[in-house]
Formats: sequence, C-alpha cells, structure tokens
Amino acid sequence: MGNKHFVVFNTDGWHSHKSRILVGVASSVTGAIEVINKFLASSDNENIPKELSDEYLIQIHQIGQTQGFDKDFSEGEFDVISCDDKELLIRL
Repeated sequence: MGNKHFVVFNTDGWHSHKSRILVGVASSVTGAIEVINKFLASSDNENIPKELSDEYLIQIHQIGQTQGFDKDFSEGEFDVISCDDKELLIRL
C-alpha cells in the first residue's frame, strides 16, 4: 500500500470536475486544511475569511468538501480528494 495524499481543489459552486483548479497536495487532512487556509490568506478579496471556520472544517473532515462557501463568499468551493501514490498523477 502506498502513501496517502490529499489533493485540494478550488471548484465552482457545483464542485464540477471541469472547474477544478489545483490548490495543493498534502499528506493529511490537517495538511489539506492548511493548504486551503494559505490559499485564502493569499487572496486579495477582503470579504473572504483568511481561514476556514469550524463549520467548513467539519465539512472537510466529514465529506471532503465545503458546502455553502461559494454562496457565502463567492470564492468557489473546496474539494479534498484522498488518493494513494498510484492515483496521485491521475488526480492531478
């Protein structure tokens, strides 16, 4: 069994595959959340939070994506996809 990776994408409000923009890759869910928070902190949009709230953290842990972030902040949603070494290049 290979290493586990967590690929982070920024997507449209419907999480469509065509809209996926690679944000980063991490070795844990916690690392994936750090990737998202760095992405948010680097945004020029002053209306979005600089890190995920507890509500969105729970969503990432439970279902691997945010729900409602786009509606609240118009910055799209986030997907965290887990994969092993063999799947990593396919996901990217």
